[in-house]
Amino acid sequence: MRFSARVVSGSGEAKKQNVPTINLHVEDVPGELEHGIYACRVLSGLPAVMHYGPRFMHKLPVSCEVHLLDTTVSQPPASLSIEVVKRIRDVADFSSTDALKEAIQNDLEAARAILNA
Repeated sequence: MRFSARVVSGSGEAKKQNVPTINLHVEDVPGELEHGIYACRVLSGLPAVMHYGPRFMHKLPVSCEVHLLDTTVSQPPASLSIEVVKRIRDVADFSSTDALKEAIQNDLEAARAILNA
């Protein structure tokens, strides 16, 4: 699946976890995309991980946010084109911040393996 979405401001929670994201306008996400964590490619093929769904741990509503693997951007673009490659897992609620951090690291490793295959 491929789609484009407008970039919006985020809550800053991902940056606090040392995993900065580019936040996308939820209304631009295709309706058939299920909530989950995905390996994807953005910005002319850069590898990334995308979260789409509620953020239970922070009691925040549904969001769509993309973390670029091993790349930082000083200024995010006005919009982003996303190619969803593979679903990694469902969105989950975690009992602690440490459990969330561990899951994020596992997601990053899984995405790298998927996108490098």
